[in-house]
Amino acid sequence: MKNAGLTGLFFLALIICSCAKLDKGIPITTSSNGARDLFVQGRDLYENIELSAAARLFDQAIAEDSTFALAYLYRAFAGGGAQVVSTNLGKAQALAAKVSEGEKALIDYMQASSDANRPKQKEHLDKLLSMFPEDKRVRMYEGLYFQTIGDNKSALDSYTKATEMDSTYAAVYNLIGYVNIAQGKLDAAEKPFKKYISLQPNKPNPYDSYAELLLKMGRYDESIAQYQKAYDTDNSFIGSLSGIANGYLFKGDFAKAREYYQMHSDKATQVNEKLTAMYNKALSFMYENKLDDAIKAFEERRAFAEKEKQSVAVVYSYAYEGFALSGMGKASDGLKKYEEAISTIGKVDLTPRQKENLQVYSNFWRAFGNAQDNKLDKAKASADLFRKDVEARNNPDEKTTLEWTLALIDYKGGQYDAAIERLAKQQPNPWVMFHQGQALLKKGNKEAAKSLFTKILNWNQNSIYLAAVWSRTHKELGK
Repeated sequence: MKNAGLTGLFFLALIICSCAKLDKGIPITTSSNGARDLFVQGRDLYENIELSAAARLFDQAIAEDSTFALAYLYRAFAGGGAQVVSTNLGKAQALAAKVSEGEKALIDYMQASSDANRPKQKEHLDKLLSMFPEDKRVRMYEGLYFQTIGDNKSALDSYTKATEMDSTYAAVYNLIGYVNIAQGKLDAAEKPFKKYISLQPNKPNPYDSYAELLLKMGRYDESIAQYQKAYDTDNSFIGSLSGIANGYLFKGDFAKAREYYQMHSDKATQVNEKLTAMYNKALSFMYENKLDDAIKAFEERRAFAEKEKQSVAVVYSYAYEGFALSGMGKASDGLKKYEEAISTIGKVDLTPRQKENLQVYSNFWRAFGNAQDNKLDKAKASADLFRKDVEARNNPDEKTTLEWTLALIDYKGGQYDAAIERLAKQQPNPWVMFHQGQALLKKGNKEAAKSLFTKILNWNQNSIYLAAVWSRTHKELGK
């Protein structure tokens, strides 16, 4: 960053004031009109998930104005791995004192989001809403916050307000579609996704998003065709290759799925994208009930993360191995992997907040691993430690994880009614439904259990939770 004398800084301040956007939205403070134009173009790409292209424009904007706080802020989240996030977010924070109050509040909001500090995130969101109640992007941030904590109804309300402020705001229709999917309203999701396509027919993400809806509906060949259209629209939009892979995955063609996951990995130019593709490839082996191959794939992911100095990904790669092993019949081996994840926390380079978050989750991993290994006293002790942290931090998503943990302990301890009651209060997902179904079987309610198992096999959204119960669900329905 270029240094400047007092006179230069005063002159720069005058230019900044003249370039701040005077409208109902958060200002954009920069010393360069050219940098501002690059940022606005990049922001549009970012909101439509064209992250590599957005990152290039943010980098160009920063080259034009090395004091451009919002460019650093958006660059932090435009891909490249944890170091890119930390470096650019730190630069945005360092410049926060020199920008408008609205920009500062947005920087603080995104910092809290990155830190998984939901109370702070909500505090800064409320400040943004009080300052810019008619800013469509602030309403979008509001919706994203509610989605993060699982409040999809409130998220939909926020996104709808954004469309009322600007009916041509394409990116928000994409989010409305996904909220409807999360609520199980698949038919309702189709309209906003088609609106998104109509507003941006020459962009890849609208077709990619519609493809995900078709996948969820079980329309696999149509989904693959839409993912292919997204990729053909822009060959740099390589995430669609994993979408194509997911279509083959749920068709049962695991080898073909891995071809596309590998293609995604090979073409990835950003470390976080490569890690995602490697993760999905590992999951494909879990679906196929090839646990040893899955563990090997997670180990390859961990080795890549170590080479690229992605410390959080290193720890989580161990934890993914722990979850896979614990959930697929090798509980004692899974517990060992969780302990390796926990011991790694103190050996790698992490920010204080990253270390705190991982240490909090270490108690969840121990509770989960011990419960799966039927060491219930140890599981309960770790769950109690996890509960204390969850109550202190007041993060809604962590409270959900705690409830899952307690339900597993109830189930393993033969407290089937308690497990069913806890799980019935959670948002449906494959892990929740599988264990709820298992508890119902223990109670003799085979029809209710069968209904849940059938929903799992029609879930059609790739995740480690689905992968871990996939083969066991097939087995239960085959009895």
